[in-house]
Amino acid sequence: MRGVSVAPLEDRIADLSMPEPNSGCWLWLGVIKNNGYGTLGVKRGQKWMTQHAHRVSYEVAHGSIPAGADLDHKCRNRACVNPQHLEPVTRSVNLSRSPLMRLSMARKTQCPKGHPYSGINNRGQRICHHCLAEAQARSRRKTHV
Repeated sequence: MRGVSVAPLEDRIADLSMPEPNSGCWLWLGVIKNNGYGTLGVKRGQKWMTQHAHRVSYEVAHGSIPAGADLDHKCRNRACVNPQHLEPVTRSVNLSRSPLMRLSMARKTQCPKGHPYSGINNRGQRICHHCLAEAQARSRRKTHV
C-alpha cells in the first residue's frame, strides 16, 4: 500500500459496512474470517496490520479499549461494527453472555473429576465443593510443611 492515499478510518468503515434497519447493526462487507469477525487493514505507525473491524470501529468512535477488556457484541452479531452495539467487558462477562456458553454450561452437571456441581461462586461460575475442599487442603498442607 506504499504511496497509496488511504481514506480516514471513519470513511473506510462507512464504505465497508451496511446499516441493517431492523437490528441497527452495521454489517461488515469487507473480509470476514471463519470465526465471523470482520477484518480491516490499519496503518499503525509505519506498519500495516490486520485488525478486527469491530475493534477499529469502537476505537474510532470511543477511543482506546480498556486494557484487558473484550468487546462484547450486545447484538450477538460478530459481523456488526456499530460502535453502539459494542461494550468493553471482562473476558468472564463476555463468555457468560454467550448463548453457546450458557447452553454448554446448562448441560454440565458434573465437574471434570465427576463430582456433582454443588453451587455457584460469587463470579457466577459453577463450583464443585469437593474439589474446592481438596484444593484448600493441599494449600494448607503446603503452608504448614
